[in-house]
Amino acid sequence: MRSYDESEWVPPDVRALRKRMQRKRGVRSLNKILTWSFVLIGLCVGLFSVGFLVPSQHNSVVSALFSRPVEALWPRVSNLEAQAEWRTDVTRMQALANRNDHAVWLEYGAEGNLHQELVVYTPPYFIVTSFGDLRSSLTGTWKIEIREDVGGTRVVLTETVSTSHPMRRIALRFESERTERMQQYLIDLAASVGDEVLPVVH
Repeated sequence: MRSYDESEWVPPDVRALRKRMQRKRGVRSLNKILTWSFVLIGLCVGLFSVGFLVPSQHNSVVSALFSRPVEALWPRVSNLEAQAEWRTDVTRMQALANRNDHAVWLEYGAEGNLHQELVVYTPPYFIVTSFGDLRSSLTGTWKIEIREDVGGTRVVLTETVSTSHPMRRIALRFESERTERMQQYLIDLAASVGDEVLPVVH
């Protein structure tokens, strides 16, 4: 049995005071938690509201001037199934069943996989593919224009991306990875035909 120690004795009024202080500290902690919770909820609601005001479609344009002629570039651009042979960000292209008489591929890349569909094919100057990102709500198109220009051949790559998610709409305005991927495409295209280019973001 534990022996009684007078030093451990606490007067009743002191014990009551301690309990009141503990309750007050608990109430203050709860108030802080509730305050921060409401702040976070307000921020989320605010961002979603702003996201709905941002257009669901976003366009990016990158171009480069090649020294090689149109005839050297078109076979690379138009043969989607062989792009894994020269694109550094694509590991494999798998042909799938046609959709609405359009050729369809599954693109395997370092950043994920994309469904690609060839929707416009106008040799040797114009091609459009539509894509769907399997990891998110993103859909869009890549439009590639090849035209003769002073000093060589200009290739213009236009990406149009659409998403219904309000947070993704905001993020698209600040994602540099998408234009970097477009620039890499043009750099890889140039390297595949023995050329060097300096892509320009418009």
